[in-house]
Amino acid sequence: MIEINLLPKEYRRRATPLHFNKKWLYAGAAVCLVFVLLAGMTFYKQQMIRNMDKKIVAAQKERMSLQKDIKLIDNLTNLKQNLLTRLSAIEKLDMDRGMWVAIMEDLSSRVPELLWLTNVSEEDLRQKAAEQRKANNPRNLGQAVQDTVEFQMPSRRPAVIEGYAYTLNSIASFLVGVMKSEYFDDIELAYARQENVEDLDAYNFKINCVVDYDAWLKEEYQPEVSVSSPLADQ
Repeated sequence: MIEINLLPKEYRRRATPLHFNKKWLYAGAAVCLVFVLLAGMTFYKQQMIRNMDKKIVAAQKERMSLQKDIKLIDNLTNLKQNLLTRLSAIEKLDMDRGMWVAIMEDLSSRVPELLWLTNVSEEDLRQKAAEQRKANNPRNLGQAVQDTVEFQMPSRRPAVIEGYAYTLNSIASFLVGVMKSEYFDDIELAYARQENVEDLDAYNFKINCVVDYDAWLKEEYQPEVSVSSPLADQ
């Protein structure tokens, strides 16, 4: 079937051709590009947040592990300090054992009647040095214990002798005897106070002195001199 349009040209309906404006085309492309960029940045930020969350979780786990290690190290440090202190005490006892056996034998031979001793001890110079180091540097506790072990004890050490006597003459006699001992020096009577002991009047006394370890070492390591008989050589 053939259709013929007999209307004049000015009345005929014209088909509007599709025209694209370049400005609108560029604007749409720019909007799409911005949308793509925003979407990419959003995705990138989300990935960064996920990675940061993973790092935070790993850091928290590592912190918990380090706290356990730090606690273990603290316990081991305390154990080491206790062992060093005990070793120092054992070393001191072993080193001074022979000396104090000789001192007590010497003192017992000089104790007169009506007098008895309650304490014979020397000042702990190792502990005093450690406390001084700790006071100067309170944060370094391990070093204070190490100083206690490595401290070189002098040959002359302060000591005290304490006891009771029923008479002042006994104290005076004991003082004279101690002054004659080669193990003690710088002897002085700190006090002699009268007290009641088991319903009896007695004098509590304290003597400050210095223990001379060199005297014991000279006696301990003095070479024995053998005297040979002329008859034995024949």
